[in-house]
Amino acid sequence: MSGMTSADHHKYRYPDPAENITLTLVDQSELSPELWGEQESSVLAKIDEALRHGRLLTLLDYGSGTGRLAVRYAEIFERVTSFEPDAGRAREQRDFIAMTPLADRIRVIEDLAVADAEYNAVLCSHVIQHVPRAVAERVLQDITGHVEHGGVVVLLTTLSPDKDPHYVLSYVSDAGRAVEDDVSAVEFENAAREDVIGVLPVRFFPLAGLVAELDRLGMDTLGAFGFHGSSGIVGPATEASPELLRCRDVALVTRRR
Repeated sequence: MSGMTSADHHKYRYPDPAENITLTLVDQSELSPELWGEQESSVLAKIDEALRHGRLLTLLDYGSGTGRLAVRYAEIFERVTSFEPDAGRAREQRDFIAMTPLADRIRVIEDLAVADAEYNAVLCSHVIQHVPRAVAERVLQDITGHVEHGGVVVLLTTLSPDKDPHYVLSYVSDAGRAVEDDVSAVEFENAAREDVIGVLPVRFFPLAGLVAELDRLGMDTLGAFGFHGSSGIVGPATEASPELLRCRDVALVTRRR
């Protein structure tokens, strides 16, 4: 997914529309699918604690996919704007949300230009790792630019195991196995621009780099939670530790200055 508007990126399609690659990776993980889900739920519960210290009127779910988290956060916030520029996933999301009791709290949009100017909180879950570097930078500008002063931005993404970014192309082999091929930054950029269905580019971010970029954009990092790894849930932390670096994913909770 990308920042900006649906007109700018009208041909964008998420490369793993049925989540086949992601689900196969989870099935092959050292964690059971149940524990994988439990760790994410536990981290989201910790994030909820931080959100409840602020106003709970409006939330922007940026790059919301099929709306799973938009519905979850509609139980906490009075109004949720769910931004998904992939037209097919946005249609799927509208159908899903229409069947929930919280449908009247959620507005699905495909063009960020029709979003509100500011929100009490912004959520961006597993977006920036799948897009070219320049697009990821615009996404960070978008999410930090749409939160009110004192508001919270929550960013979930993949975590590098060291101080350098890592890049892979993920796909399901003919044998039904999830494969993650290490690639160069250039190969990642090319794949991320091409949006080939069935090939999911993934960038793993060093924690220090994310914290520094968010600081540059006016955000103070309150804490980071590592999850989906042999260390279990790690944090809140503000610096990388050996335990944190064994986690595949990270959730950063930040507040706008």
